[in-house]
Amino acid sequence: MADTPQTLANTLVRGLLVANRTGKIGYSSSLSYRIQNVVRGLRRGESLISASRYARVPQPVLAHLLNLGRRDDKTTLADISKATDALLSHTLANALVRGLVVANRTGEIGYAAPLSYKVQDIVRILRRGQPLTLARTRARVPNPVVDRLLQLGHYSAQLN
Repeated sequence: MADTPQTLANTLVRGLLVANRTGKIGYSSSLSYRIQNVVRGLRRGESLISASRYARVPQPVLAHLLNLGRRDDKTTLADISKATDALLSHTLANALVRGLVVANRTGEIGYAAPLSYKVQDIVRILRRGQPLTLARTRARVPNPVVDRLLQLGHYSAQLN
């Protein structure tokens, strides 16, 4: 019986966690981000081949990570949840960056304005895997500003 895209995504996340733990793939490396794009594609229901082509991740790399994920019995649900939270944080960071670019172009936020630097602080905090609420609080950016930037960055999920 073939694995569903969701099952493949979970197995791939486990394999990526093992590769991160063993130092084979750096957590913040471009390959890690591309693999996370494959996971996002799988979670949207794309096939593994389609998602890997779009993310430009070679099939042998994915096959190796899937094997690691299937063999790893030390990865707990908490580890997977943590990886998923980190993936969400990176997705939010990317949407904020896109939104900030649009806001800079339209003049809503000046390129060198203090608010622009605060938003960049939020992005840095999110890239470390911290939640959006913590990043907003630390950077002292009002919720409506962050929500507007996420809207401009075409972030589609509802925020709490």
